[in-house]
Amino acid sequence: SSSYEDVPEGAQTPAGSHVEVLDEEGESFREPTEEEVLEYAEFVGIDPESEPHLLWIAREGVVAPVPKPWKACQEGDEVFYFNFETQESLWDHPCDAHYRSLIDKYRALGPEGEPKDVGQTPGSPPDSNDDARASAGGCEPTTRRQELAGGASSGSAASSPRSSRS
Repeated sequence: SSSYEDVPEGAQTPAGSHVEVLDEEGESFREPTEEEVLEYAEFVGIDPESEPHLLWIAREGVVAPVPKPWKACQEGDEVFYFNFETQESLWDHPCDAHYRSLIDKYRALGPEGEPKDVGQTPGSPPDSNDDARASAGGCEPTTRRQELAGGASSGSAASSPRSSRS
C-alpha cells in the first residue's frame, strides 16, 4: 500500500486526512466464505432464500478485482474507489453495477434460465463464453483476487460488504 502522497493532486480529501492507496499487486485467487457471499448477495439485491440460482453472481462479485485505472483507497475506516485517470471517486466497487446487471438478466430468466452446461452443478456460473460474463468496463469475472487486506468497515448498513472483508 501507499500513502496519501500517491493520491493525485486535486483528489477530494479533507485537509489533514490520511488516505492510503491499497495495493492489490501480488494478491492471488481466493474462494469467498459463504458468509461473504450471502452478505454481498443481499447488498446487490439477491434474496438468497428465494433466488439461490443467482448466488454464483454474488460469489464472483464479492471477490472481483478492482479494474484499472481504479484503485481501492482507505481513509480511516472508510474504503472508497478512486479512478486515477478521471479523478472520480465512488463508495461502491466499480464492478457492482456490472454484477447488478447480471442479476437483472438472470433474474428475468428465472431459475429455469440457469445455465445447464454438461458437468455444471446447480448455482454455478454460466460457461466463460457467455455474453453476460464478457468484460464490462474491466470487470472480468475470470480473475478473482482478494480486494482488501484487513480493511475495516464503518458499520454502515449501506456500505459495500467488501469494505469489511479481510
